[in-house]
Amino acid sequence: ITGGTVNLTSPATLVPTAATSNRLVGVTVNGDLSIPSNGVVRIAGGLSVNGVVHLIGGSADLAFEGTQTLSAGTIAFESGGLIEMVSAGTLTIAPGVTIRGGTGTIGGSRYWGAAMTWVNQGTIRADVSGQTLTISGAGFTNDPNATSQVSSGATLSVVSTNWSNASNIVVSGGTFNMGGTFTTTGIGSITNVGGTVNIIGTLNNAGATLTLNGTTGSWNLAGGTITGGTVNLTSPATLVPTA
Repeated sequence: ITGGTVNLTSPATLVPTAATSNRLVGVTVNGDLSIPSNGVVRIAGGLSVNGVVHLIGGSADLAFEGTQTLSAGTIAFESGGLIEMVSAGTLTIAPGVTIRGGTGTIGGSRYWGAAMTWVNQGTIRADVSGQTLTISGAGFTNDPNATSQVSSGATLSVVSTNWSNASNIVVSGGTFNMGGTFTTTGIGSITNVGGTVNIIGTLNNAGATLTLNGTTGSWNLAGGTITGGTVNLTSPATLVPTA
């Protein structure tokens, strides 16, 4: 479908099949778009959704053709699904857009898996207990006005090759895993309210000071590496090496 607007009035919807030739090109969707398990839709020319894109099941695939902006809407990971790139580029999540849910991967690979650099200016919310929302790909930037939350029992894992956070990530009883490669400055601000924060990747702390305190809470060194610099531990916060 090329251009214009698609109005979806419940219970009617537009259902992408497993055909990898499915495309929306410069389309605005009014209503909810449901991508079932094994369903795939390629996006070109940007996407605006006045509703929710439901990624339903482990193989639901939303694929972007090169550098684009998701300018409106919510993407909900519902027991699986992934966002990938058909060709390398930057995917920008505009202010007001929410990506939320449980098990799913941003920057994954099913059919194409081209390099994704992801810029979040909206909201990321891992909010399904017992499930993990994973941010992968070549790079990830959390902009200063972005919102990132991990709810009780849920897990948010950032495993992008390189990533940085310029806003505040709030871990409210859930788990936040820091993988990939990142710097102390690039961690940004983390508010830990009864949650778990794990270093599972490589923290470049050279020439810097990592400070754990009452706001950050204690962190776990869970198979990760801290290189260089100073680590300040302010009681009761500490750094706990795991098994």
